[in-house]
Amino acid sequence: MSTLAQRCDELAVLKKTLDAEDVERVRIKYGPEFIALNQHIEELTNQQAALLALVPDSRPAYDSLKQEAIDMMRREDVYAVGSVSAKFKEKKEVNRNRLLRALDGDLDAYIAMSNVTQVALKEHAKGNAKESELLDCVEVVSRDIVDLVVTPV
Repeated sequence: MSTLAQRCDELAVLKKTLDAEDVERVRIKYGPEFIALNQHIEELTNQQAALLALVPDSRPAYDSLKQEAIDMMRREDVYAVGSVSAKFKEKKEVNRNRLLRALDGDLDAYIAMSNVTQVALKEHAKGNAKESELLDCVEVVSRDIVDLVVTPV
């Protein structure tokens, strides 16, 4: 087991080594070989950019047209046209009146689900004879298109 004085001496030696390594890194980083390598990398990067510049970019036109199609689908309440179909986010809620009818007016069962959330309803429906009827009480209250699935033709 080493003492505090030994650890501090080791730390001082290691600090001297660390400082020498930092000086060496700076010398290499600003040396002619490193600068030449960076220039070569820059030239290769410019060549890559020139190759990619030969290919036209239709992304802005595609994105604009896609957004226009989404807006039109929302206005016309359409979710698929030809090879384009909508991906959407749905908001669902439990229809409490339908749930009460599905439970045959059993207020105890209705109250047992407290807040009557979708999760509570699914838990209650598991193994229940009226499972599908209970799950039908969850209905979509809003649907918002978030993206389009486009199948190339």
